[in-house]
Amino acid sequence: MRVALRQRYSLPEFAMLEEVGDGTGGHKSRSADAIAMCCYPSRGLELTGFEIKVSRSDWMRELADPSKAEAVCRYCDRWYIVAGSPDLVKAEELPATWGLLAPKAGKLAIIRQAPKLQPIEWPRHFIASILRTAAEGGTSERTIREAEGRAAANATARCEEIIRNRYEGEIAGLKFNYEKLQSEVAAFTKASGIPIQSHYSPGSKVGEAVSFVMRGGLRYAGQEMASLEQAAKSVLRSIDSYRQLMATSGFESWESGAGI
Repeated sequence: MRVALRQRYSLPEFAMLEEVGDGTGGHKSRSADAIAMCCYPSRGLELTGFEIKVSRSDWMRELADPSKAEAVCRYCDRWYIVAGSPDLVKAEELPATWGLLAPKAGKLAIIRQAPKLQPIEWPRHFIASILRTAAEGGTSERTIREAEGRAAANATARCEEIIRNRYEGEIAGLKFNYEKLQSEVAAFTKASGIPIQSHYSPGSKVGEAVSFVMRGGLRYAGQEMASLEQAAKSVLRSIDSYRQLMATSGFESWESGAGI
């Protein structure tokens, strides 16, 4: 949210500082998450203050005691709540003097315009706080880098979640099919006594046997044997007829049929 805020309130139009207290030393009691000074005289040189809320509970704590914001808000021309999502803060919950910023189409957008306030004159301890924050400069840059790092980590985590959700279903389906196949193989092995899961299992022989059974099995074999039996009987009848023919022709034995 800090990165998005800095992108909206950037130079040359705005000079933005983060974590600005209402004073220094013993005069400091509260800090604003950020302030942005408009640098264009034509736009009033307004000072805008911001409080960032990234959860509903965080916002409810702020709402329980809105007077805490007055430590810095009293020096500002406008005051905004910067919400992590549009539905985090309900518009009717906002104090009348506060505005609301929230993400919209990938950028921070004004959900409710903050009204123009009547700020009090800046005391020196508040000016000192602004100047110290500006002089420390690196604090804001470090905050940005940390925010960018968190954003990158969140994006990576989200991508991993999408990939995990996408493939978990497919993996579960494959696992189900594998377990079902294992169950069917175990049932076949138990019924047939053939351990087809063994490395030495004659897979092709099992396949031939299954094919044999599926084509009719022993019934088919019985039909084949009956056909063979009929053929054999026909051959035997032919042999008997041949013997009779040999005997009536004056041959001693049909085996010595060289005279034919």
